[in-house]
Amino acid sequence: DDIRLLGDCLSLWMVFNDGEKNTHLRKLANKAFTRRAVAALKPEIAAIVDDQLDGFVGRDTFDFMAEFSWLVPARVIAVMLGIPDEDLDRLKHWSDELAGFVLASRVDPEKYSKAAASLDEMNQYFAGLIEARRRSPGDQIIDGLINAHDGEELLSLPELIASCVLLLFAGHETTAHFFSNGLRSLVLYPDEQQKLRHNIDNDPFVTNAGEEMLRWDGPAISTVRVLTED
Repeated sequence: DDIRLLGDCLSLWMVFNDGEKNTHLRKLANKAFTRRAVAALKPEIAAIVDDQLDGFVGRDTFDFMAEFSWLVPARVIAVMLGIPDEDLDRLKHWSDELAGFVLASRVDPEKYSKAAASLDEMNQYFAGLIEARRRSPGDQIIDGLINAHDGEELLSLPELIASCVLLLFAGHETTAHFFSNGLRSLVLYPDEQQKLRHNIDNDPFVTNAGEEMLRWDGPAISTVRVLTED
């Protein structure tokens, strides 16, 4: 039953689909993730980053992973999905439990039941959230997902819930590790750190630096490929 629950949800993730199903999910999701919608998030994202960094002022040490890497993407995704800040701890717990299933090895025999329990809670949470947004819509990414259509084609409720779960998990987990891997890279290579400091107001340079950090030590340690023919 645990595996069935996990499979039903993950089978609706666009990253686990090819062909027409992938095209269907991507096309509708792209209607929510427009350039304009993403650009509109920039001021709020900047405010979240500033708020987290303000907490380090006057301190000699801090835990970058716990106090920045995990919290910033969680807070940003919460904004995108219309989730209140007080639910962030639950989001992180659900994401961690799902990561144990999707990313970890089979050393924990309980990982399936833990992930299934968290996924069940997530499904219920997002079903309620989607219903609330339908009654009182806003202008966040989740509202774009709910309203996305291609002709008469809309995302079904299971597809909507799965897309929210994917955004929460994949966006949070990978971005958190990207931040920490990037900082570690700059600590290991101080010359590159100085180059970045000297060019911090050069947007193309900073963008390229981020791409290079992803290339050098990205958050995903493997890519799974399934053969479609001999």
